[in-house]
Amino acid sequence: MNEKMIGNHLNIMAKTAFRRVCPLVMEPHESCHCVNTNNLNLSAALFYCGGNYKQCSIYNRIME
Repeated sequence: MNEKMIGNHLNIMAKTAFRRVCPLVMEPHESCHCVNTNNLNLSAALFYCGGNYKQCSIYNRIME
């Protein structure tokens, strides 16, 4: 799965009934995990952007 496909998948999840997706997915900050998806941080993107965003240091820093 390439980066564009992952981003599209996260956007689709954000628009559907699955509302636990990070609110920043629709307009991500340049440092967000969903923007910089590669093999090293793909699991972080799925974990934090996919529902555990309140535990994400990037989300918490941006939302301060």
